[in-house]
Amino acid sequence: ILLPALGSVLLMSITNHVCQNVAVIPLLWIVPLALYLVTFILCFEKESWYVRRWYAAAAILTMLAASYLVLLRYLDRVFQSFGLDVLWFHLTQNVVVEATVYLLLLFLLCMICHGELVRRKPPPERLTSFYLAVSAGGALGGMLVALVSPLVFSSYLELNLSLLVGFGLALYVFAGEARVDWLPRASGLLRGAVLALTVAVSAIVVWGQWEAWDREGGLLRVRNFYGTMSVKERYPKKPEWRGLALYHGRTLHGFEHTLPAMRGRPTTYYTEDSGVGRALTAVRDAKPLRVGLVGLGVGTLAAYGKPGDYFRFYEIDDDVVRLARDYFSFLPQCAATVEVVTGDARLSLEREPAQQFDVLVLDAFSGDAIPVHLLTAEAFAVYLRHLRGDGVIAAHISSRYVDLVPVVTALARHFELEDAFLPWPDGDHGVNWADEMGLSVTPSQWMLLTRNRQLLERSPIQEAVRSIPVQRPLSLWTDQYNNLLEVLR
Repeated sequence: ILLPALGSVLLMSITNHVCQNVAVIPLLWIVPLALYLVTFILCFEKESWYVRRWYAAAAILTMLAASYLVLLRYLDRVFQSFGLDVLWFHLTQNVVVEATVYLLLLFLLCMICHGELVRRKPPPERLTSFYLAVSAGGALGGMLVALVSPLVFSSYLELNLSLLVGFGLALYVFAGEARVDWLPRASGLLRGAVLALTVAVSAIVVWGQWEAWDREGGLLRVRNFYGTMSVKERYPKKPEWRGLALYHGRTLHGFEHTLPAMRGRPTTYYTEDSGVGRALTAVRDAKPLRVGLVGLGVGTLAAYGKPGDYFRFYEIDDDVVRLARDYFSFLPQCAATVEVVTGDARLSLEREPAQQFDVLVLDAFSGDAIPVHLLTAEAFAVYLRHLRGDGVIAAHISSRYVDLVPVVTALARHFELEDAFLPWPDGDHGVNWADEMGLSVTPSQWMLLTRNRQLLERSPIQEAVRSIPVQRPLSLWTDQYNNLLEVLR
C-alpha cells in the first residue's frame, strides 16, 4: 500500500509544482501522467526493466540536482542582496531545465516505487489481494494530496516531504545493493568515504528541500481546490514602485500601489492605455455605465467606476473575493455600485435576466488552465444576451503559451461582430518594463467585439488598434468541439 501511495503522491505533487510554479502551460499535466503510467508498464511488463542499483543511483543524483538548483537560487538571492549579479546563477530561472529535472525525478522515483512493488508480488493465489492493495495505495496517495494536504498545508509542502521520502527509499535500495555487491569487499577507508559522501549528499538534499519550501508566502497564503494564492509585497525598497500583488502560483492576478498618491490607480493589464482601459473610456457618455466582469483578481477595474456606475463581478473562488476586499482598496473605495457574484460565471449569467451591460469584460484566460467553456459559441450567445445593442465585449487574451486571437476571431465572424485587436505595448519600445515601472504596467493583449462599428472608430480605441497577424482559419469552438492543441504557441 505504501509504495503505490508514494508514487501517487509524487505524481500529483510534482504535477502541481511543474504546471503551476515552473511553467504555466496548458496540457503540460499530460507529461507527468504519461511518465507515471510508463513506469507501471515497464515494471509490470518485465522485471528486468528495473535494475535497482542504476535507478537508485540515478534518482539520488537527480535529487541532488534538484536541490542544487534550489540552493543556487538561494545563493543568487544572497549575492543580489550585496548588489552582485552572477550570470551562471540565471540557470535556475530556466523553466526547461527545472521542469526536466522534476519530471526526470518523477520517472526515476516512480520506477523505484513500482519496481520494488513488483519484487514483492505474491504467488498467483494471492494476486487479488495484491492488486487490491495497489489500488488502495494509489487512492490513498490521491486523497493525501487532494483532500488532506489543502486542510493541513498552506503551500505544496507535500512535494518536499514526498521527495525526501523518495530520496530515503532510493538510498535504502542503493545501500541494499551495495551491501550485497561490493561493500563487503571494500576497505575500511573506502567504507568511511562512502559513509561521509552519503551524509554530505543527504545534508544537501535536506537543505535544498528546506529552502524549496516557500515558508514566507508573503503577507498571506491561501490554498484551496483551485490552487495556492498569496498576497506579497513587491519592491519594498522602492517607494515609487512599492505595492501589494496577488499571485495564483506564479501568475500575477493584480497589483496595487501602497503610496497614497498612487493607491487606487489601475495597474498591470488594466491601465488606461490597455485595451480594456480604452474601451471603458470610449463607451463613457453622460449616462452611467453598466459593466460586467468575468474574473475578479484584486478588482483593479473597479478603479474606473464613477458615481452612478454599476460594476458586477463574477468570480468562482470565494477566497479571491475575500483577499480582494481585505488587502486591496479597489472594491471598498470604488465610487460605483459594486456587486460580486460567486460561482461559475457562465452558469450565473445563464440564470440571470438580461443585465444590459455597456461593457462585458472577459478576464479568465491568463492561467495555465484555459476555461474553454467560457470561449464557446454557446457561451458568447449568453454574453450577447446580457449586452446592450451597442455594447462591447472586451476579452483579455494575454498568454505566453496560447494564442487565443483566432478563437475570438472565429467567434466574432460567427456572430457577425466587429472586432479590434489591441496589444499593449505594441512592439518593442526600448523599455524594460520591469526595470522602469515595476508592476505599474504589464504587457497585455485585448480584443474588442461589438455590433457598433462607430464605437471602434472612436479615438481612444482607433489609435491603439493593430492588424491581426495573418493566421489560418480556425474552426468555431462549441460545447461539443474545441482543440487547445491548435492554439498552442
